[in-house]
Amino acid sequence: MRVATVMISCQQRHDARAETLPQLEAVGLEPKVFLSPCSPAGQISNAVVSRDALTWAESTGLPTLFCEDDIDLAPDFAWFLEHADPERVTYLFMAELTQGRMPNRAVSLYGPEVAEVALNALPMPRQLVPTRHWNGLWGTQCLLIPAVAVKALVRDLAEPYTAFDEHLRAYLERSRTPVDVALPNPVQHRGVRTARNGLGSGYRSASYNCPRLEGR
Repeated sequence: MRVATVMISCQQRHDARAETLPQLEAVGLEPKVFLSPCSPAGQISNAVVSRDALTWAESTGLPTLFCEDDIDLAPDFAWFLEHADPERVTYLFMAELTQGRMPNRAVSLYGPEVAEVALNALPMPRQLVPTRHWNGLWGTQCLLIPAVAVKALVRDLAEPYTAFDEHLRAYLERSRTPVDVALPNPVQHRGVRTARNGLGSGYRSASYNCPRLEGR
């Protein structure tokens, strides 16, 4: 699938970008980087740089692979990109944690059988799992966005009021756009320290290291 690949980042996060960009290039992608001064970093600055990235992507007329700057790609990342439906939003990273409220969220989104396998990092076939609803979708570490959705999101972000992932979820609920989650997640979030608070994020995918069952 031909895609427009964009990455958002803070100007200060050179080291994070330097680790991620070669991974994207190694699978044949040509990421275009959009930098925010992040002064301060926060929800609105995130939305503004996301709008800049999507505005460029809209001009290509292609589905957009939207990336943050601190992700790692699994060896089978390209399989998921090849098999994703360009008319659906596909989350290539979705944190599935085993503590707190996250198990309930995974069960709600994927159903109990898929959630159990993902949460416990059990062997599973490569698959694109339709989510049961849009509530609880968050984060924009790495996702594929259809061209028609990119166009609508550029309009929605004209006057940003919160972070991009909140705008995206509002659009998905309003438009009833179908969503798939790639499992096992072919993307991991490194959780590099943020410019905003100097803390790393603990949100990581439990399924990233799941053994892949062949034949799918």
